[in-house]
Amino acid sequence: MKNNPQYHEDFCEWTFHTANLLRQGKYEEVDIENVAKKIEGLARRDKHQSIEKLIEVISLLLKWQLQPKKQTRRLDLRILNLRIKLSFILNDSPLLTNKMSEMLNELYQSAVNELVTSTHLSAGDFPEKCPYSLKQCLDYRYLPE
Repeated sequence: MKNNPQYHEDFCEWTFHTANLLRQGKYEEVDIENVAKKIEGLARRDKHQSIEKLIEVISLLLKWQLQPKKQTRRLDLRILNLRIKLSFILNDSPLLTNKMSEMLNELYQSAVNELVTSTHLSAGDFPEKCPYSLKQCLDYRYLPE
């Protein structure tokens, strides 16, 4: 592994330099450790963004369902906007989509905890498990009754 001082001095320059080395097939000159860290970091970033957005979608769907007097066009647009952003991330990663599906009930509990803290609703007002599938959470037209 070659040390590339540019990585710590100018990340943007380091990325362009590294991309050029890879395109030229100069693999022995590539800062492999930092490239690997950055690739892993991209996956972590997408996972964290997906988790945050999905928790918020679930939370807003619950608000829509449990607080019908607060069903507004603004809330509807907020849900739609989050779904669009989440779909862009998940469309590029079937593995991440599967992870979100597996984590749905865990993320649901996080959404419930947020709502219990931020609204007049209590934990007993919510179903034990997530009442929405991942498909419903991502469906631009779906709003619970």
